[in-house]
Amino acid sequence: MASTEANLWPTLAVFSLVYLLVSGVVAAFLVYFDVDSNTGLSVAILVAATAAAAQKFVAGHGRAMQRAEQLKFALLATAATMLLAPVQVAAILPIYFTSAELSQLAAETQAWIAANLGLVAFTAAFVVGIFFAVLYFASGGFSRMFAKRLNATGKI
Repeated sequence: MASTEANLWPTLAVFSLVYLLVSGVVAAFLVYFDVDSNTGLSVAILVAATAAAAQKFVAGHGRAMQRAEQLKFALLATAATMLLAPVQVAAILPIYFTSAELSQLAAETQAWIAANLGLVAFTAAFVVGIFFAVLYFASGGFSRMFAKRLNATGKI
C-alpha cells in the first residue's frame, strides 16, 4: 500500500508566521526591558511555533505526520528559520546602532568572521543541528499528541 505525503506548505506557513510573531514579541520585550536572553529562549520559540504547525497539520489532515513528512517539515522549517534570521537581525540592528555605526559594525564583523571562520562554521553547524533536532522531534511528538486528542474527542 503506497502512502502519499501531505502538502506541508500550509503547515510551514503557520510555523513561519508563529515563529516570526513570537520572536518579535520576545525581542520587543527583551529590548524594552533591556533583558539579556539565552539559547533556551530560542528553543522555546521553536517549540511553540512547531506546536502551532503540528496542530495545523492534524486539523487539515486528521492524522499525525508520517516520518517522511516529519523529516521534510523539519528540513523546510530549519531552512525557514535560517532565511528569517537575517530579516530578524535587520529589524533589530537599527534599534541599537545608527546608520554610521552600522557600516563600521559590518566591516568589523566581516574581519572577525574572516579571522574566526572555523569557529563560525562550527557554531553555525551546531546551532542548525540543534534547530533541526528540536523541529524533528517536536513535530512528531506534537502531531501524535494532537492526533490522539482528535481521535479521542473529535476536536484538537
